[in-house]
Amino acid sequence: MSIPSAIALIQRELTELERNVTICLKRRKRWSEFIQLQAEDIIADSIAACLHSAYSGIEKIFKIIAKEIDNHLPDGKRWHRELLELMNSDIPGIRQAVISKETFKHIEELMLFRHAFRNLYVHSIVPNKIIDLCDQLNQLWPDFQSEINQFTQFMGALDE
Repeated sequence: MSIPSAIALIQRELTELERNVTICLKRRKRWSEFIQLQAEDIIADSIAACLHSAYSGIEKIFKIIAKEIDNHLPDGKRWHRELLELMNSDIPGIRQAVISKETFKHIEELMLFRHAFRNLYVHSIVPNKIIDLCDQLNQLWPDFQSEINQFTQFMGALDE
């Protein structure tokens, strides 16, 4: 696959991810409304699903970069962590780091949550932790979006 094709795939995923993040943040704004109804567990479950999808979307973008630009997709038991670490690393002769250290930390939190979410029962979801993660996503999103756009512009310029 060519770099322009990889960039197009990244941009498509970024658009889908933006829709997901927007939904997640809209649901976050309704938190106090659900507390008044004593139904914070319902909105927390919904936001948790959105957070899971947000991390999955971020990971899709990273997988495109790893496969199509780096020509190496980690495998094995720790592939999620290795993929995230690769995105925070320069690969000499191939590309610059995709994300900053600060963005890495926020995404790492989402990655850990995704793992927990896939392995817990709904009654184990702690609403306040979900809200904290959603607030982190709110902080993360503009930086992530900017860093991915900078990366695709840089790769596009290299290809010319």
